[in-house]
Amino acid sequence: MIYQTALPPVAWQITFTLCLCTLLCGCDRSAKDNAADSADNLELTTAAEPVELKIPDSGAVNAAAAANNADGPSHSQPQTMPGDTDGTPATQPETPAKPNLLTIAAAPATPQEPSAAQLRDYALSALEQGDDDVAFEAVRQVNRLAPDHPESIFLHALVLGDRHRYHEAIKILDDLSIKTPATRLPSLGQTAEWMVLAGNYNEAEARYRAILAEAPRSEMVHHHLGKLLLKVGKRNDAPLHFNLLAQIGSLDQLELRSLIRLSKPFPQDANTVALEPLTPLAKAQAELSRDQKSEALAILESVDVLSDAEASLLARIRATEKDFDAVKSWAEKHQITAKDADGWFATGCLALNENDSTKAIQCFSKTLLINATDAEAYEFLSKSLLAAGDDATAKEAKTRAKLLRRSQELGAALAINDTNDRPLIAELVKLLKQLNRPLEMYGWINVDLVHAVTDGTMTEPQAQAAFEEMGRQRQQVVQAGNHIAAPSFILCGLSVDNVAGSANNE
Repeated sequence: MIYQTALPPVAWQITFTLCLCTLLCGCDRSAKDNAADSADNLELTTAAEPVELKIPDSGAVNAAAAANNADGPSHSQPQTMPGDTDGTPATQPETPAKPNLLTIAAAPATPQEPSAAQLRDYALSALEQGDDDVAFEAVRQVNRLAPDHPESIFLHALVLGDRHRYHEAIKILDDLSIKTPATRLPSLGQTAEWMVLAGNYNEAEARYRAILAEAPRSEMVHHHLGKLLLKVGKRNDAPLHFNLLAQIGSLDQLELRSLIRLSKPFPQDANTVALEPLTPLAKAQAELSRDQKSEALAILESVDVLSDAEASLLARIRATEKDFDAVKSWAEKHQITAKDADGWFATGCLALNENDSTKAIQCFSKTLLINATDAEAYEFLSKSLLAAGDDATAKEAKTRAKLLRRSQELGAALAINDTNDRPLIAELVKLLKQLNRPLEMYGWINVDLVHAVTDGTMTEPQAQAAFEEMGRQRQQVVQAGNHIAAPSFILCGLSVDNVAGSANNE
């Protein structure tokens, strides 16, 4: 079947080659023009019709395209298509047998000595196969033959990165991008991955954003940045990137599940390498997903200097534990920002405890405008509305909370075994339609199409036709502007103007 998908992480090397070709074929052009073409090479299709992603079937390039590792230096994980079982290899062409790379790389100079280009291919293939020593020796030979060639320099950095010498590798590519501007964007992408592995998450995020500033439709970067934001606990920032991908049907199941419940991951997803929590904030969110509030509190309380987001999550946990003295102390020192969903939630709980239902309604509404998947916020909004005498809207908010709770139960069930249980997916699709979340709905329909082929209830041509029809329907929804729920729907009919009033703890 044909699916739109992001380039795998190793494709930075492929993208680099495309940028280099642009440079070599346009050597009389300005550095600015070449850098612009570098951005063009990172842009992938956003057409309504699905497009098969084709990578040249030659040597190391084919091996690179076949590998998929969501967030690490290893280049050995299989590529996963949207709708595939996470981690299940997509069908790939057989790679022809390769010669003994170490023998070739270490051989003395002869008239038949491999060229620098061949050695670069051998080195990249060795990296793909996990042959670190072979790759290193091949790179040494490449540097002897073509030490100043940009691809040789890039490959040298890849080998150093594979050996966890991230700072050296990053410096090499940073220097290269200054010397050869056409390599800047793929260098930013590769170094961003190394920044994550080196624990420099803010710089990694900044580098991904720098790419998107010049290539805003790069699927690969949206995938990487979205997952990085989940891994560092900035969960409410990830939907911006996933929703863009959803508009072209390019979300994998981990990403689709993350949209079901934004405030915290499903426990099984937090245990994956792809979404491993990296910061105290993310680790606390993972503990909350297991209903381990005491462990989440312990993680946050152990932080010497809390970030605003960590302090707000701590206040939210204490508010749900009815420790309002602690919440008051936090509120006196903390100014809530516009995107602070946990801060608004904690302030709403404090207001409700003080019988200020008007302020509580404003605060919980602001939480929901940031994160419309927060079932707990809907439940507290319902309590606040009842206290204010608005029984009808309170009932609607309570119903919305139940729908969300059920959708999240289904998401958790699908995450446990990454099961192909089509009845669960069918129920989830119906709930997403009720919740006015069509992009997610179409994403899960596509997942179901893959399972329909797997269990033999649909032929591959039938599934392909259905997939293309879903793509057309999805694009119609996007073009009509109906892919995002209106604020009035999110707030169960409440006036957004009323919510906009000051609810801060001034």
